[in-house]
Formats: sequence, structure tokens, C-alpha cells
Amino acid sequence: MNQSSDSLESIVDNIIADGVIDKDEYEHLVQQIYKDRFVDEFELDQLKRISRMKQEGKLKIYSESKYIPPKEKLHMGRIFLIALLVLIIVISSYSLLRSINLPQLRESIKIVVIGPFFGENADQGRVILEAVQLAVIEKNALGGIGENQIEVIRIDNHDQVEADTKLLEILANIPRVQLIIGQQSQASALIGQERKIPMITPTATLTSTAQDNHWYFHTGIDNKLQAEFAAVYISNIFEFKTVTIVHDADPSSRDLATRFQNRWENHLILETQNVWSFDSTAENVFDDLESIAAQLDLVKNPGIIFIAAGPEVSAKLLQIIKEVGITSPVVGGDSMVTSKFLRAVKAITGQYNLDFYLNGVYAMTDFTPEIASKKVDEFYNLFHNAYKKHPSLKHAAYYDSVSLGLEAMEFAHSKGGNLSKKRVLIRDYLSNINKISKSYVGATGPLYFDQHGGANRPIYMVTYNEEKILPSMVQLKPMDDLNLIPQLKQALLNKQVFIDVPYDYKVIKLYKKINVVYTGIELLEVKNFDPIHRTYDLKFNIWFRFYGDAPVYDITFLNVTEALSQKKIVEKVQTPIQTYRRYYVEGKFRADYNFNPLKPLQHDIGISFRHKKFTKDEMIFIPDFLGMQSTDESSLTERLNGSNAFSLLRRKNWELKEAGFYQDVLSVSSFGHPTQLGTRGSFLNYSRFNLKLTIQKKGFTIQKYLPYAVAYFFLWGSLIFFGIYQILVL
Repeated sequence: MNQSSDSLESIVDNIIADGVIDKDEYEHLVQQIYKDRFVDEFELDQLKRISRMKQEGKLKIYSESKYIPPKEKLHMGRIFLIALLVLIIVISSYSLLRSINLPQLRESIKIVVIGPFFGENADQGRVILEAVQLAVIEKNALGGIGENQIEVIRIDNHDQVEADTKLLEILANIPRVQLIIGQQSQASALIGQERKIPMITPTATLTSTAQDNHWYFHTGIDNKLQAEFAAVYISNIFEFKTVTIVHDADPSSRDLATRFQNRWENHLILETQNVWSFDSTAENVFDDLESIAAQLDLVKNPGIIFIAAGPEVSAKLLQIIKEVGITSPVVGGDSMVTSKFLRAVKAITGQYNLDFYLNGVYAMTDFTPEIASKKVDEFYNLFHNAYKKHPSLKHAAYYDSVSLGLEAMEFAHSKGGNLSKKRVLIRDYLSNINKISKSYVGATGPLYFDQHGGANRPIYMVTYNEEKILPSMVQLKPMDDLNLIPQLKQALLNKQVFIDVPYDYKVIKLYKKINVVYTGIELLEVKNFDPIHRTYDLKFNIWFRFYGDAPVYDITFLNVTEALSQKKIVEKVQTPIQTYRRYYVEGKFRADYNFNPLKPLQHDIGISFRHKKFTKDEMIFIPDFLGMQSTDESSLTERLNGSNAFSLLRRKNWELKEAGFYQDVLSVSSFGHPTQLGTRGSFLNYSRFNLKLTIQKKGFTIQKYLPYAVAYFFLWGSLIFFGIYQILVL
């Protein structure tokens, strides 16, 4: 065999091995074989080999434009898989880096926080710091302000003179301080005014602190606000026309008592029976309190007793009044809802018979989570996740103050400018929150500022049941727009709205009456749960405790599937201070408003209702935990699991996983109703009461025991592993 024959055989072998040949190459090969007139036997054999492969379909002839050699195809496949793998890794890495709060290289923005961080009141300072840090950490986790992290600088004020000196040093030596938060004295307020730095405090009660200081803002309820509210509430809700005032001689207590008396006598034209004062710093203060109680006991009609004093001395005065035998209701300022007040009462009484001393005691506060907004739930969850405990009123107040300040700082940053300009922009942003429609809504509710930087905000009247603080059954909501109240004349005649004329007679303030209805449910039987149609049958008792004669029972169940089988009243009780109604209900209800297809063996059943007529501005339903003998969701779940109500479901292998009561807001279209035009917009907001019961199928299932994070991990891991495997194999 010659060299050309060896070359031809090699060419054919390669063609047969590849199984493909270009059309032009094939024609050229044939031409080479037939270029001579005579074809030898060997050349003919090679041509037959190619023809046989072609006939058997083992040889494919492509045009050059459509042909991709197998090795190049393999190479492109590898490139594609590698590119896909790199893309997955890049996206995952980017998401991971976004979730990690990496330290910023830019210089931080400073806020100064003043409080009692050391000494005998260090527990108060810890509360302040927990709230401030929570708001700052939350903001920093979202990128800070213009990618600048916020830094907190603490100043301890257990020695006020030293604290003011320290504040001056910090403002002189540390740049980029944009805001001051916390307990501020008159001196520190003046420092902020002179240095032109905005200051926010939720704790000051003396109204004069903010006078003529346009850099000072107070987010709490000051004495002016408390005095106005107390006078309106006592005269219109308690319907007392006589009061007795007892107050401490310290500036804040005296200021509150004086403002209340002036409001009561000069604006409402009502009677003050007596005014007694004492000095809590005097050595014989307890003798003075006993003397006041003895004189008070001789008064035939003292009316409501209004106390303006600090928490500890208020507790002592209350003890003496109760032990003398005086039964008149007592109303106090926000000092009587503090932990200090409750600790003092417990110390005096030895924690026994608390109800005797606290029965008939009312106090004012700017925060009660039972009837507040959705923002409260968000704050509660955030705080509990961070500190594994429930927040206090002071926690919420400081969290709101810092969050409001950070919002103003964000606005100032968006406008640009140097530090001095940003401080002015922060001040102007806060000053512009000057009416209800512009209110900042935080965990403690909506607030806006008057011309002196004082807060205008709702005040809640609360009472005690032993050591638990509960909202009073009637609340007053301030309103500054007559158009927000439909049929105003009729509302005034029905005592649903009350008018208050302020000191300057410039702006008339309206207070709208809100009925707070304590609601309890006792489940009697849960049966016939259908997981396909997601329906079930319920039998239960439902009761309402409220003030007056409002038709609270005119409710509509939102998750009922058909007309109720039964709804009948089984008990009614009327007392001077409350009304009680209990009903028996049977019906078929619908489950799973928010069914999760990833949890097919878990369902939410329960009860949900609202009032047919009254909106949230008129009636709020809250859980009657005391009446249901449940203090929280865990005790409720435990009690229901031990009852007979779920016995039929347990036989079907359904178990109660979690139970809870809560109230929220349901928005419903007004459909252009003529009585609502120009009042609440196109939607009406109703208080919705909910009992949520999470049930779960017993037994072993992958969906039940495999965490979803693990499932997603295996999914992505499998994809990446498959990509790597294909690259290695190919």
C-alpha cells in the first residue's frame, strides 16, 4: 500500500470515527478517488465503507454553515454550564452580602442621649438605652442615613450640673452631632437652643420648658395636655361636677394642679370643693398626708379626688385615703401609671389585697397597647425579638422619639448642605408636623406639635385590676376638624362628641367618645372540620363588658359561611359602672383566610367579627383576658387543649398548636354613603376582633418535620452539584 493509500485510509477512519463529514469535503473526497480513469480495488473499498455508513444513517453530511463539530459542541456546553454556575454563585453571594451589615467606611452621624445611666436610677437609664439602641440598630440595618451609620453618645445625668458640662464638651469637640434625645433640664435645653441643635424629649411635664425655644420638642403628654383632658373627662364621662385637689409643692405637681383647677373653674365653670398642698421633701410629710385624709373624710361631697404628685408619694397618699374609708374615685396624672408607682403600692401593702387600694383609681397615659394602632404590634414584636421581654411605656416613648428624630435627619440629608443647615432642616421638619393630618404615627399613637414644640396627642384613661393596667371602658379621641364628624349636631345631643374651649379661645378642640368593649369567648365545641372545603362547626359563648347602653351586640361575623344556626342572649347584668351581655352562638364557619400551600397540614380556624355600624372611632373590641382567666396566648392554648371543646377534633388526629385573641382594623368601602361624604374618605375603618386557632394534623410527614430553609438549601445545593457534575463528566 503506497503513501497515498495510507493517507486515504486515515482520512476515512477519522470520518467514520466522527460520524460526520462536511458536504464539500465529501464531494472533494469522491473526486479524489475518481480523478483517475481507473479506480483501484483499495480506493473502491474505502468509498464503499463511506457509502455503507451513509446508508446505515451512521454518517451525517452537513453543510459548513450548519455544522458544529462535536468537540466544539462539547466545549460550548461546558462554557454554558460554567456560566450558569458562576451566575448562581454571584447572585447568592450578593444576597448574602446584602444581608450582612458590613461596617461603613464613612464617618458616622452622632446623636446624644441624656439619661440616668449610673447611680440609683440606672434601671431607668437602661430602659432609655434599650429603646434608643433598638431604633438606631433598625435604621443602621437599613443602610443608615445616606450610607452613614448612626452612632449614640451617652451622657449620664445623675449629677445634672456635671451632665450639662459634659454636653458642652461633646458639642465643642465632637463633630456631626445632629440631634439630642432624652431627659433634659432647663439648662440643657438652653444649651441646645444656643448651639442650635434640635432636642427631643418624651419625659418633661413642665409646659414652660418648651416656651420660646424653637429647638426643643416634647413628644410626651405635658401638664397642659393632662389638665385639659382630665377636666373634660371627669365632667363629661364620670359626670362629676365637684372635685377635690391634692398636690405636692414641687414645681411640676403644682403646675399640673393649677392648670387643672383653672380649667375646671374658669372654663367649665364647675366647683372645686377643696385644694390641699403638701411638701414631699418635709420630714413630717406623712403626718401632713394623714391630716389631709382626715379633713377629706369630713367633707360630705368631695367629688372626684384629683392627685398631682410623684409616684411614691401618690402611693402613700392613696394608702391613707383608702384606709380612712374614703370611697370617692381617684384620678391622677401619668406618674400613677409608672413602674415606680406600682412598686411603691406593693411595698406599702405587702402585695396583698392590691385590689382594695387600686379599686376606683384612674390615671392618664399616652400609651396603652390594647387599643393602639398596628404600629404597636410591629414595635412589640421587634422589641421582644431583640430583648426577649415585653416593652414598657417608657420603651415605646423613647423608641418613638428616636424614630421621629431619625426620620427628620433622613429628610435633612436628602436636602443636602453643611451641618448647620441640616440642623435647621431637622428643626423645621419637626415644626411642620403641626396638625392632625400631618401627625407622626408611632408605637404610642399619632402626635403633632403646637407652636411651642409641645405634643398634641391622644391621652388614654386607664384603671387598675390588681396590678394590671387596663384601658377604661370609655376613651376620648381629640379631633381638630368639624368635618371629620358626620351629623355633628346629633352627635353632640347624643353625647358622642364633647367640645372643649382652649385657654386662648382660638381653636375649639373636639373630643369624640369611643366605647371600649371587653370581649370574651368560651369555646364549647369544635367539630366537622373539612380540610378540602376548609369549613367547620362551632358552638360557643360570647360576652361583652362595656359602659352605658350602646348596642355592642349588633355585630357581623366575617367568616361565617351561612346564617347562624343560633344566636340568643343567655345573660344580662347592669351595674352602675358597666353593662354585661352574654350570648350563645352556633354556626358553620370558614377557615384559612391566608392559607399557606407550603403547609397543607396546618390550618387557621376561629372567629372574626366587627360591628355593623360603629367604626373604630366609635367602638373598639379588646380581649377580656381577665374574664377568660388567661393572661397570655400560652396560657390560653394550654387551657383550650385541656378542655372538651377539641375532643372531637382530637379523635380525627387534629391538635391545637396555638391560640390567640387580637384586635385589628378592617377597612370597608363607604360606597359614597351621604352621611360619610367628606368625613373619612372612601373607606371606613372598623375594629375587628379575632380568635385565631392554629390546628395541625398529627403523624409523621416530610412537610411537618423538614424546615423550609433546609428544603431550599437542598434545592439550590442539588442544582449546583448537578452543574459541577455535568462539567466534570463532560
